[in-house]
Amino acid sequence: MHKKYRLRKRKEFVELNKKSNKIVAHSLVLQAMPNADMVSQNILYKSVDNFKVGFTATKKIGSATDRNRAKRRLRNIWQQYY
Repeated sequence: MHKKYRLRKRKEFVELNKKSNKIVAHSLVLQAMPNADMVSQNILYKSVDNFKVGFTATKKIGSATDRNRAKRRLRNIWQQYY
C-alpha cells in the first residue's frame, strides 16, 4: 500500500477518532478518513483510493508480537483486494 494512502502519524489517528463514523464488529473497529489530497481537488469519494487507511491493535489482542502480526495481516489483505 502506497504511503499516500496510509494513516501513519498519531495525529491522523486522533483526528480520525474525533471526526469519523465507525463500523464496529466483535473484534474489529473500521474507520475511514478522506484523503486530504483528494478533498483539496474536490474529487468524489467513489474509489477506495480516495481514502486513507490505518490499522491499530489494542492489548486485548495479546503481546506486541501478536498485535504486529495482526496489523501485518490486515495490511496484506488490504493490499491484495484494494
